[in-house]
Amino acid sequence: MPSTSARSADTQVDVLARMLAPDVIDDPTEFYREIRANMPVHQHRSGSYILARHADARWMFQSPVLR
Repeated sequence: MPSTSARSADTQVDVLARMLAPDVIDDPTEFYREIRANMPVHQHRSGSYILARHADARWMFQSPVLR
């Protein structure tokens, strides 16, 4: 996966599709490192969110804002 700085502003990465790609399934280490560093909170085109960091997921489940 190219780094965020290598992508143009109008190019949106489909994180969910990349998560299911055979190369990522075989070895997800670099992919997860990249999204944690550059896209830790990603809104999918469906409107759902993908959270890549434990602290963000924990906040989401504990936040009264989202209840």
